[in-house]
Order: sequence, then structure tokens, then C-alpha cells
Amino acid sequence: MNYPKLKNYRMLRKICRKFCFDIYEVESFREKERFFIKVLNETSAPQEHIQKLFFQSAQMSNLISHENAAKAFKFNSENDICFIVSEALRGKSVTLHIHEEYPAALLDCTNSIIKMTKVLRNAHLNGVVHGLLNPDTIYIDEDYLKIDNFGFNWLISRGGIEDAEAVYLSYFIAPETYVPGVQIDGRVDIYSLGAIFLLMLIEDFAFNGKAESNVKQPTLLATIPHIKKVYPENYPLLEHILTKCLHKVPQKRYLNCKELLSDLAKITAEIPGSRFSKTSPPQPTKAQNKLFP
Repeated sequence: MNYPKLKNYRMLRKICRKFCFDIYEVESFREKERFFIKVLNETSAPQEHIQKLFFQSAQMSNLISHENAAKAFKFNSENDICFIVSEALRGKSVTLHIHEEYPAALLDCTNSIIKMTKVLRNAHLNGVVHGLLNPDTIYIDEDYLKIDNFGFNWLISRGGIEDAEAVYLSYFIAPETYVPGVQIDGRVDIYSLGAIFLLMLIEDFAFNGKAESNVKQPTLLATIPHIKKVYPENYPLLEHILTKCLHKVPQKRYLNCKELLSDLAKITAEIPGSRFSKTSPPQPTKAQNKLFP
């Protein structure tokens, strides 16, 4: 394989191409530790303004103090290679978990969304908005959860996302993110959390080839009633939470993650067997598996 050559790291494997960069697993020659390295691709690397934004993304991720936010350790340019060194992630993306292990127990799904919301609340309180949150940026493995790619929301306005990826992301990115000149805030992440939660509960959307988020938002809302068949007893509260998260108008969503966490806690209180519930635990069902611990 024709891997990029960096003097302090041994390339182990290429993981994937994402957005405008390739991700590699590497081992440092000095510490013998493993890391992930994001390398700006050959199209974007020569553009100085893209390099600047790329490195700023690494700086923004380090403003977050939560243990479940993926850390960037350094960024540099070497032999015309622009790269970010970040912690090696383990487990599988939420996307893979959903496709391999659906259906999941509602308590497991809710607890994972609560964990994600707490990470994002920490980020927002530190002035960082994710803006590109989607199931492929979240990794889970038993009790492990990490959210990656903070600070890369500039890719939407700069055209750093390829067509197929843009179509997929448009299901999770708030509509106002695509409007030139609009200042986004933490409510774009609340929208994304709603879309991710819905995907966990329904497994799939009615995917189409259009990349406009405004087209996808009504599709997501129309999908919500389908979860009633799977979680009938909890549907009224689920419908309320999802509809509010996915509102097209930011001012009509949850004001912040603290408000969302309050309603998510109500779901756990409704579920028999939860440590917050006073009812007796239910008998195991096929939906109760290891997905979303």
C-alpha cells in the first residue's frame, strides 16, 4: 500500500476515507503507542485556507473536557502532508451496531443517547458545536463510547464532503446548517441527536438521492409513528422528544442539552427494570441485547 510517510509513526493500516481526509492507524516509534491519524487528502492539502480550518478543528476538539469526546494530541505539516494525531478509537460505529444488532432494548438506546447528550452539553458549555454529528462519528464497545470529529462543521459550507456522503449526512444535519451566513449553535447537535435516536429505534430511513436537509426533515417526522409498533407503551414520550429535537425551526427545539436530558430521564423512568423505575423488571426479549450499553 502507498501510505504517507511520517518520520515519527509507522503506518499500520488505512481505516477509511472520510470527508476531506483519510484515516490511518499508526504506531509511534518512540512510545510504541497506537493512534489514529487524519491526513488531509491530495485535493484539499494544497489549499492554505483548508489547511487552516483542518488544524483549527484539532484545536477545537481539545477545548472539550469530557472523557467520551475523542482527543486530538497534535497537528502538523510534514513533507506537504497535513495531519492530525488523535486517540485510537475502538469498537464499532453506531451505524454498524444498528445494522448488525437491531432491534435493541429501548433502555440501551436511551442510555446511549443520554451519554452522547452529556458529551455534547460539555462541548456546548465550552463553546464547541459539533455540527456534523451522525452515527459514523460515534463509536461504541460495551461500556465504551466516543464521539469523534468535533470542529469539522466547516466542511458543509466549504464543499469538503463528497456527493454520496453528503446525501447520507443530510439526514442528520440540521437544515439551518446549509443556509449561508446563518450562525449555528448547540441546537444543530440536538437535531442530530434526534435523528440518531430515531434511527436506533427504526433501523432505517427512506433514503433517497437528494442531499437537501430540508427535504429530509419531513421524511424523518413522517417516520416517527413507525416506532409505535416496536415501543407502544413509550410512544407518547418518544414522539414528543423526537418531534421536538427534529423541529425545522431551531427556536422550537430543546433550548439546550440540559432540557433534553430531563426528558430522556423520563423515558428511563417509564421502562420496567430500569434503576429509575419502581416496576418489576420484564422478562428478556430478543430486543434486549448488547447494543448500545
